[in-house]
Amino acid sequence: MKIYRTVKITKKSIIYTVLTTLAICAIFVHSSMPASVSSEESDSVRGFLQIILEKLGLNILLTDHIVRKCAHFIEFFVLGIFSELTFDSYFCNAKKAILPTCYLTVIVPLIDETIQLFTLGRSGQVSDIWLDYSGALCAVLILTIILYLKRRKRDKG
Repeated sequence: MKIYRTVKITKKSIIYTVLTTLAICAIFVHSSMPASVSSEESDSVRGFLQIILEKLGLNILLTDHIVRKCAHFIEFFVLGIFSELTFDSYFCNAKKAILPTCYLTVIVPLIDETIQLFTLGRSGQVSDIWLDYSGALCAVLILTIILYLKRRKRDKG
């Protein structure tokens, strides 16, 4: 088993850590909102997006369900980006950052859905854990490839 060398702490790693922490806090704040507040928020977003779609000439009907599921995916996509950047900045290696990022991005949805079990009118859903994790995983995979290619180009040139 290979042990990681000492992590590198830089201004960048501190900033990414703060952004990751803020993303997690935002996720947990949304989880702790009672169903009525969460519904109002989703309905506002749905209405705004519906207006944009109509102005673009797209006759697509958005439902509350679609908006909520997209919000899950997007929240965790953002968390995946910030987490990968955080761990990459500490290890200076996108591949070494994958494992701790995957751990974090699976633990957060588990906690997120557990919070909802204790929130008025909300329920934790196993399907949402998978949706959340898939959002984070997509971000991690895309960002890992980008960081790898960027470093490879830098090292060659």
